[in-house]
Amino acid sequence: MLSKDGTALIEVQEGAGKTQCGCARTDASVNATGESEVPAAVPEGNLEDVILIATVIAAGCEPCAEKAVAQALEHGSSRRHVERALDIIAKIQKLDCFAKAIGPDVVARMERPLAAGRRILREAMLSAGR
Repeated sequence: MLSKDGTALIEVQEGAGKTQCGCARTDASVNATGESEVPAAVPEGNLEDVILIATVIAAGCEPCAEKAVAQALEHGSSRRHVERALDIIAKIQKLDCFAKAIGPDVVARMERPLAAGRRILREAMLSAGR
């Protein structure tokens, strides 16, 4: 689908089918006029921290991903919010159109930082359960 300015809109939602480019759908949907409809319930968290997590994972920096996840949790993002962000990044990483746009080398270098971010989150969940 195209937005009003002519750029492609990618929707990703588990089990909701495919977009015209063949990518999986996101949680945001697009209405009949082409405007994005964001779900009403957005997990609590700091947008800047989530953007930082995504950026350092895409850059391929494992220690940076660890620090970014820890920082998001320290700044008050819920573990659920950080987990959701990591899940979205992982889903986007698997999209064919994403790999075509940024190249397979970038997709490959995202693996270790993504795993590092998940490890820090898992450790935080275990320590919170004590």
